[in-house]
Order: sequence, then C-alpha cells, then structure tokens
Amino acid sequence: MSTILGSSSNNQGIIDKVNSAWNSTGGVIFGGAIDPFKQRFQRFTDVVTNVIKGTTDRIKNTYDYIMGNNKVTLIDVEEKLNAVPAIMQPHILTYAPIREHFLADKIYGWGIDPLCLPSEDVVGRLINNGTVEETMNADGEMVLPDAMEWEWKCSDPDFKIEELDDLEATRLFVDKFLEKQMQEGGDMNDPTDYADGGKIGELK
Repeated sequence: MSTILGSSSNNQGIIDKVNSAWNSTGGVIFGGAIDPFKQRFQRFTDVVTNVIKGTTDRIKNTYDYIMGNNKVTLIDVEEKLNAVPAIMQPHILTYAPIREHFLADKIYGWGIDPLCLPSEDVVGRLINNGTVEETMNADGEMVLPDAMEWEWKCSDPDFKIEELDDLEATRLFVDKFLEKQMQEGGDMNDPTDYADGGKIGELK
C-alpha cells in the first residue's frame, strides 16, 4: 500500500525483500526499474495520489464550512478558491470589475441572486475611508487636499482593519485571476464556482 500511495521510499527495505522473494521464483519486481509494467504502475500511482489529494482538500473545505469557519480570510492563491467564506462572497462581487462580469452572467457568483446584491460597494467605501487620490499642479508638485473624509453608516459590517486589508487583497486577486482566465488561451475557470469546475461564459 505504501508503494501505491507514493510513499515507498520510507519502506524501501520491505519492498526490496518482497521483490527479492518474488524474483527468486521467477516473478517480476513490482514498480521497480526493470518492471515491464513500470509505466502503467506510475500512471496508476499518479491517479491514486491525485484523487486522494483532491478528496482530502474537498473534505477539509467541507469540514471548515460545516464547523462555522465563516470568517474573513485572505484568498491569495488559486487553491483557496475552493472554499471562499460566505461572509466574503457579496463583498467580492460588489467590487466594480467583478460586479460587471457577474451582472453580465459571465460568472456564477456562488449562486447569489444578482437582485440581492447590494447596490453600494460597502467594503470598497470602508477600504477607501480616509484616502485621497494623488493630484499634481502645473509644476508637477503633489497637491495635498484640504481635508480627508471618512464615512460610516449604522448598517456597515463591523470589520477590523486587518479584515478590510484581507478583503481588499482578495478582491484584487480574484479580479486578476479573472483577467488571466479570460485572456486568449486562458482556461476560463470561474473563481466563483471553482470547486465545481465552473467556466466563465454566458450562463443563461
């Protein structure tokens, strides 16, 4: 079993003894360098290993969801698209470039009804609170604003600064992932339906 599951290096002594016993009676060395079925064995090993890894990832993601790990977390690598916390999903979809694809039925949007999507990008406003755009005068010097503004509403979600940072980075990552997938020759993988192998395109 250790050979099948790709961990034969840890038990090579045992494998050597088994192969030696079989070889002395005219058998073949299973999975060894002179095994005539070596390529088939390697393909079998790859398939079993990949299936086990994929299944393990799906089980872990399901466990996290069931156990209530529905909290803001940084999504910055493709593998994390398998389990985007529900609390983050509408705030990703309200990001203007992603909203555009969602309302055009290009992406699944985690099954969220477009009519239920908030019209305002609330998280975008919270992220941009107290920030200003750089402006230059005729001499090329930066012009500082007279004041900076912050805006909060009683209905705003109570996110910490660190959570807003993670949401901002996640939104940018998903946007860039979409751009890459939609380029010529891209795989067209839908980041909002990634676990089920969804593709970007006309959904209706």
